Amino acid sequence: MAKHVMKLFIFIPFKNYLLLFINSIKKRIFATMKQEISILIPTYNHRCFPLVEELARQASLLETLRWEIIVAEDGSTDKRAIETNAQINSIAHCRQLVLPSNLGRAAIRNYLASRARHSWLLFIDSDMSISLEDYLLRFLSAKGEVVYGGYHVTKKSNPPCLRYRYERAAERSRELSRRLSRPYHAFRACNFMASGEVMRRYPFDERFSHYGFEETMLAKTFMRHHVPVSHIDAPVDFDCQESNLSFIEKTEEAMRTLHHFETELADMSTLLALVRRTERLHLSRPLRFFHHCLGTAMRNALVSKQPPLWQFHLYKLGYLMSIQKRP
Repeated sequence: MAKHVMKLFIFIPFKNYLLLFINSIKKRIFATMKQEISILIPTYNHRCFPLVEELARQASLLETLRWEIIVAEDGSTDKRAIETNAQINSIAHCRQLVLPSNLGRAAIRNYLASRARHSWLLFIDSDMSISLEDYLLRFLSAKGEVVYGGYHVTKKSNPPCLRYRYERAAERSRELSRRLSRPYHAFRACNFMASGEVMRRYPFDERFSHYGFEETMLAKTFMRHHVPVSHIDAPVDFDCQESNLSFIEKTEEAMRTLHHFETELADMSTLLALVRRTERLHLSRPLRFFHHCLGTAMRNALVSKQPPLWQFHLYKLGYLMSIQKRP
């Protein structure tokens, strides 16, 4: 009996010390983390209520945090998506803003930043999801005026769509170690946090109204003005199931955007670097001629069920070169 009493006597102080230790760790984390944040989600015809629910759940667990979530419908035309997202307004600290017309990928993010109430802004694309239990805490504890968390692809389609295979092939380049080696070139706008002051001083370039490269220009702006971009391991999940035709059309639109801003993005695009390399090797004319003759056939093949990935890269390069004005 005496032995059991002694064990209990030893165990109780140990348990108390353990609780004190855990509480002290929590206090340190809460003391160093950011105390307020506006989570900003631009959307177009996408139902993002589950994303908002998860973000709100994580934010509500952080007792000292002042927070809000704003979803902006950027001229969405899908009434069901708008109605589903309207449930966001029933969650505390969350609101849906419905814009009558489409502002564009850069302007909508600037608009959201202008409506934010807090000093830290977390931008998340509406087609992302959260699986990390401490996702929000990782950002709030991160250091730096601009912080990018990364993303990874999920939910393999059957058969795998072209977008999924493209993203999976590039997965290693998105690993944290790779991103840290090229902090500006690896930056993406789908999952990043920045101070409100930085975004007021260096907003998205609203000339980018079409698909693609608005984030590349923002990264170049950060680099030019010596604003460090930090990288952390806080990825969102990207369910990249979409038709091959939709992906090809987006790629073509992105190539037109890249061509339009070619001079300004010359040092930020690996594809433009490849174009310059083909010109030095005197391969640009043969490649343009090849695309002129076979581009349509390649495009038709790419929208089929399982086209080879190398064919997509060749089509992408040929399409860009075909719209460039070269002697």
